[in-house]
Amino acid sequence: MNYTKGYPLGPLAEEYAAKIAPKAKTPGFFKLPVKKPTHMEFYEEDALAEILSELIQIDKDVELRKNQLSLMSDFNLHDLFAIFDHNDHRGRFNFREFKEIFDLYQIYPSPDHLRLAFLNIDRDLDSEITLHEFLEGFAPKDKNYKDLLLRRGSYN
Repeated sequence: MNYTKGYPLGPLAEEYAAKIAPKAKTPGFFKLPVKKPTHMEFYEEDALAEILSELIQIDKDVELRKNQLSLMSDFNLHDLFAIFDHNDHRGRFNFREFKEIFDLYQIYPSPDHLRLAFLNIDRDLDSEITLHEFLEGFAPKDKNYKDLLLRRGSYN
């Protein structure tokens, strides 16, 4: 298909495209709505900079904690994955099973945070988290810590 005049359909655009594509003149792609560019006010720029700084700090903190976990000899990601994949052991789990484990351990994050955490790990957006996605999502970014953690096998 020729996508030079529009955007190819991706997993996040399917619902939007299903509504818009039948009305499009050329099938196979759709154009995003055109919106005039706006300029930020100085206080909006400050708020954006503050939010980005906070996101960077949160990401650093998460990485530090992943590195610390990888140094703990009694921790491995395979056993952690097995906790979530406990029902049928098919090598994947869905959002319902993800939520059940939090309820089981009496951890009650907000539904929005839980959904965002699940979507952050589910890279292919198929509504299920596989072992590979789980390992990539929870392993540290630093190669040395990642190798140390991933080489550690399951204790069960």
